[in-house]
Amino acid sequence: MMASQQSHATDFTIASYRSILRRARDSYRFAGYRNIPYGTRFVLWRHDLDMSINRALRLAIIEHEEGVKATYFVNLHSDYYNPLETDQSKMVMEIASLGHEIGIHFDPRYYEVLHGSSGNEELDQHVAMEAQICEYFFGCRMTAVSFHNPSRFIADLGDEVIGGLVNCYSDRIRSNVSYVSDSNGYWRFRRLPSVVDAAKESCLQVLTHPVWWQESPVQPWERIIRSVNGRRQATLNAYEAALERDCRLNVGKPADSFPPGE
Repeated sequence: MMASQQSHATDFTIASYRSILRRARDSYRFAGYRNIPYGTRFVLWRHDLDMSINRALRLAIIEHEEGVKATYFVNLHSDYYNPLETDQSKMVMEIASLGHEIGIHFDPRYYEVLHGSSGNEELDQHVAMEAQICEYFFGCRMTAVSFHNPSRFIADLGDEVIGGLVNCYSDRIRSNVSYVSDSNGYWRFRRLPSVVDAAKESCLQVLTHPVWWQESPVQPWERIIRSVNGRRQATLNAYEAALERDCRLNVGKPADSFPPGE
């Protein structure tokens, strides 16, 4: 079956997201990685920020309104956003101010390509360094680390702590906590609404990627297009604002150069 046929696009709306949160809240305690309450019914609600901090803030506000907390994992080496830009950093700080935890979405390939490093000791050092950078710029403590497109070596690491942060894929978590993910904008294995409604597992780790959750049902590719257009428009707006601030001309700009994004 093709991915588009499996995508259940109507699941990935803001209204649906709020409904899923409420149903999960009825059956589980929302917990953070700092103090995982093993032995109780809990859910680790996690967001890997692959594409958009803007969409992450949207979900963080909804979660705050619903009285639940999640953990947001920021990628310092994302190809799609720069968390150290002023506006993006403000959004990360606002997410933290809403009571959510912030973690590192660590991209090991960055170090493998540029530095040829892949060992366990170097991994500890690199994760710890990125945590220090984020804590300095965002003003909040990093609690956990998840891995972006990890190699088999990284994926198989079962250490409970890496670089001073809780490893989301530690042996202890994987052996005690069931897992549901919306990777690539569709349910690859189990639908989150069905898992939450059944509430059969006593412990869950739910991974979502904020870019997939939109106001209306659309297929994953269109969600990516919206995110990319939004990023492009924001960059153009920043350039035009700089010209206006410095009283300079925007020479050669055609009318309506690009369609608006989000």
